[in-house]
Amino acid sequence: MITSHFRRYTYKELQRSTRKFKEELGRGASGVVYKGVLKDKRAVAVKKLAGINQCEEELQHELSVISKIYHINLVRVWGFYSDGPHRMLVSEYVENGSLDKMSFRSADSQLLLEWKQRFKIALGVAKGLAYLHHECLEWVIHCDVKPENILLDEDLEPKITDFGLAKLLNRGGSNKNVSRIHGTRGYIAPEWVYSLPITAKVDVYSFGVVLLELLKGSRVSEWAKTEDEDDEVEKVLQQVLRILAENAKLQEGSEESWITDFIDSRLNGQFNYLQARTMIKLVVSCIDEDRSKRPTMENVAQTLLSISARDFLSPGSSLSVERSSDVLYSPDGTFACGFYNISPNSSNFAVWFSNSAEKTVVWSANLGRPVYNWGSKIKLNIDGNMVLQDYGGQIVWTNNVSSSNVQEARLLESGNLIVKGQGDTILWQSFASPTDTLLPNQIINGTIKLVSSTSSNRLLVPGHYSFHFDDQHLLTLFDDEKDISFIYWPNPFINMWAKKRISFNTTTLGVLDSSGHFLGSDNASFMAADWGPGIMRRLTLDYDGNLRIYSLNKTDGTWLVTWMAFTNLCFVRGLCGMNGICVYTPKPACVCAPGHEINDPSDLSKGCKPRFTISCDRKKKMRFVKLPTTEFLGYDQSTHQQVSLRTCKNICMSDCSCKGFSYWQGNGNCYPKSSLVGGVTSQSLPGSTYLKLPEALEFPESSIPRSQPSGRQYGPNCSAENQYSIANFSDISRSGQSESRFFYFYGFLSAIFLIEVILIALGWWFILRMEGRQLTGVWPAESGYEMITSHFRRYTYKELQRATRKFKEELGRGASGVVYKGILKDKRAVAVKKLADISQCEEEFQHELSVISKIYHMNLVRVWGYCSDGPHRMLVSEYVENGSLDKMLFGSEASQTLLQWKQRFKIALGVAKGLAYLHHECLEWVIHCDVKPENILLDDNLEPKITDFGLAKLLNRGGSNKNVSRIHGTRGYIAPEWVSSLPITAKVDVYSFGAVLLELLKGSRVSEWAKTEDEDDEVEKVLRRAVRMLAENVNLQEDSERSWITNFIDSRLNGQFNYLQARTMIKLAVSCIEEDRSKRPTMENVVQMLLSVDEENIIT
Repeated sequence: MITSHFRRYTYKELQRSTRKFKEELGRGASGVVYKGVLKDKRAVAVKKLAGINQCEEELQHELSVISKIYHINLVRVWGFYSDGPHRMLVSEYVENGSLDKMSFRSADSQLLLEWKQRFKIALGVAKGLAYLHHECLEWVIHCDVKPENILLDEDLEPKITDFGLAKLLNRGGSNKNVSRIHGTRGYIAPEWVYSLPITAKVDVYSFGVVLLELLKGSRVSEWAKTEDEDDEVEKVLQQVLRILAENAKLQEGSEESWITDFIDSRLNGQFNYLQARTMIKLVVSCIDEDRSKRPTMENVAQTLLSISARDFLSPGSSLSVERSSDVLYSPDGTFACGFYNISPNSSNFAVWFSNSAEKTVVWSANLGRPVYNWGSKIKLNIDGNMVLQDYGGQIVWTNNVSSSNVQEARLLESGNLIVKGQGDTILWQSFASPTDTLLPNQIINGTIKLVSSTSSNRLLVPGHYSFHFDDQHLLTLFDDEKDISFIYWPNPFINMWAKKRISFNTTTLGVLDSSGHFLGSDNASFMAADWGPGIMRRLTLDYDGNLRIYSLNKTDGTWLVTWMAFTNLCFVRGLCGMNGICVYTPKPACVCAPGHEINDPSDLSKGCKPRFTISCDRKKKMRFVKLPTTEFLGYDQSTHQQVSLRTCKNICMSDCSCKGFSYWQGNGNCYPKSSLVGGVTSQSLPGSTYLKLPEALEFPESSIPRSQPSGRQYGPNCSAENQYSIANFSDISRSGQSESRFFYFYGFLSAIFLIEVILIALGWWFILRMEGRQLTGVWPAESGYEMITSHFRRYTYKELQRATRKFKEELGRGASGVVYKGILKDKRAVAVKKLADISQCEEEFQHELSVISKIYHMNLVRVWGYCSDGPHRMLVSEYVENGSLDKMLFGSEASQTLLQWKQRFKIALGVAKGLAYLHHECLEWVIHCDVKPENILLDDNLEPKITDFGLAKLLNRGGSNKNVSRIHGTRGYIAPEWVSSLPITAKVDVYSFGAVLLELLKGSRVSEWAKTEDEDDEVEKVLRRAVRMLAENVNLQEDSERSWITNFIDSRLNGQFNYLQARTMIKLAVSCIEEDRSKRPTMENVVQMLLSVDEENIIT
């Protein structure tokens, strides 16, 4: 099983497989590549190096790198040949050839790379380079990144190849100057020329050039020809960069124009604007001459991942609240759709402006019913029904579609989220169910209405204002209070002619056009002050009841009010609620009428309540208090014209339902009031209001409202919106070699005995040679290739017995065996795992060999080799200084060190990265199956390393897993599906990681919690209770949340922890230990969440 990873081929094998090197695939400075087919029908690419003397150094480099590399975005190399004058490398055959043949304009290129494919290639190459730079035990620098060295498979997934110039640097060491320039002209970083120490930033520079060529669709060298025949490529490149940097500073409208002109014209403008703009910014930073200003490839990959949103949602697929990349973008990048954070713990599924500074929401599915920030998802079912589910699986919202011809859900350039059927049929659209906003060309009709929110945080609770057609087919603003509803715009007291409206029209239709002009079928008409094309606008019914047109300032992403229904905000009915009065001081503010008190100090729109009762038995004496220039708009009981003030008082006093009256001096009009709603004090009002109050009620004179140019400023309490926001990748493989030995014997004088001895010697030589080839594929007769044997080799029992001093120093023991410390001949400290029962552990041993011969990652224990000698089965791995996590975490007497918060977070992130590598970056998916503190080792820097792959399962990427016959893992860390005999997926590791995460936070074992709860309780039950408690507590207000989090975290830390990190880790633990595995995040999602709160990973 190990032989297929990396082996040595004979010249005849490769000559036969390539049909005598007949089909040439390409050629470069170091050699020619031919296509071949091996005996097992695998198609391969055979690279035949051109000159032995010239290429010897390159071959040494290439073998040193490729014998370890194992990643989905790096070409897999099957082996090599080195014999006499011939030097060859055998790698996987990648169907679509190199990127240059498909990307650049040429007669040979029959296929145009679409935008999605280009972005996918950029992201894949970034992931591959980030793995080489950040996830290997040695830093690997490619040194020759260019389109010719990027191959594309049948799915156009990129694979980096040709490591002939690669440099390996020890993580703790420093690199040295290189004696000659490496790479290809046009892709060479300036430090090569200046003979500066070479770092990974040379690959970043080259990647920037490749990214630029992907965007433009032509070579940088071609630009030099169009500019000046004598100009060097590097000079032209720097000129282009200066232009790009200057253009990036332009206003957004101009920016969109030049970006369209810059992108490959063959795409005909069909590209994602947000992605293009981000990629151009990355180009400028990657090709900076000052390498200290270039980003790392890890930063580049994270940036690309953050905008790698989908263009559509296919039936059966979903968007998760936990994946920041689960966002739909409109084709031009103006709008985005996904989960929008409205608080640290909750989100709404919404559509928002991606280019505005505050990411302004224009539509929300679940207004007033937010979902949790973990476990929630929106799914498009195969029948077209879009379902929003909360953490517990409860359905929060659905679009109620049922169709048999569903094609996709997509966000259009207009900001309209649609579910599309066959033949461009729209089965459902967000434009048909708006919240508080209309976008340009979005129609409002008789069945559609806008509803305001209750506060400036527009995604919390629907408000009491609405905008829709009334029963006379007029577009109208309504104030829908608890018991009453009334019209406040257009002015209900003026006639139809004064309103300039047409009532009872046969159609009910209104629309804001792209120039900023609104026109309704009832002749309602208004226009933005900046009327004209090319400006993004929205019509919003705000929480204060005013209808406004907003225009986007593209310079800074802010909104400007360019029209409003009420220039005097106090005349919005119900602004201050029942018994409230709006005054100008000088800003609009709410106060209570005399004799009343505020209902809710945090929300003045809820009005005021009386501090008295009005009796109808006439025993309680009442009086009237004059409120000058004050009016309560609407809800007049009756109208009395040309009456005296005394008469008006008598009318109200005789009616116990009358709360007061409005009296207009001059014309003698009297308006008794049954409700005090829409109160306003303004010098422009012709009359005053007389409030009916008990005679015994006392109140200060200052409580009588007066509008004045200055004074105390009242205002609504607006709650702020809190927002929170990589990716990770990794992978490598190892293959080993072992040396074989044979001996020549001298025979005795007897001829017969001499023949027997020779036959025996030849027999042993043949057996050892075949064994060595099967296990390692390398016969290290040439000293130039001995460097490869140190990666993974076979040891004899005597070697390990000597190294461990007869297995003297025990490090630990588990179900599958005992681990001892040893020292090899080359002074390396190792851990030797001696399997306890050969017959019992043979299956485990085979699993472990299958996995460890390929794994190579900084957060996974490096295994040097194994022993299979007679009855002995052993594994030889690196010795990790600080032992296992359990010994240091759980505060035993032997533990002298308390893990501080930063160290715990670092361990959590490292373990997550290691598992994410196993699950997502290997060519086969690897499931560990036994994640627990005992299997997490800590090196001298407390960097975690996952060990013990005895239970690991390998799944082919295209295949499906099968049921497992027996339960794997350790109690307390076992996922429920083991017991249920369900097919095992990577989610079992996610569950176990969640349990480890809880223990890191609490500083004690889950099994100990069971003892404190109930001696008879199972660990699993206690764990589920703890998770339920944590899930409930996460929903508390922030102050309460801080309190219980402090109580939950390991008390030995004395409150010294990062609150944001702790809260994120608790939320992750809750979602990881979810019984329903479909609700658990992937380890890739977990890494992204942890990276988002990692202080050392914030990109400035």
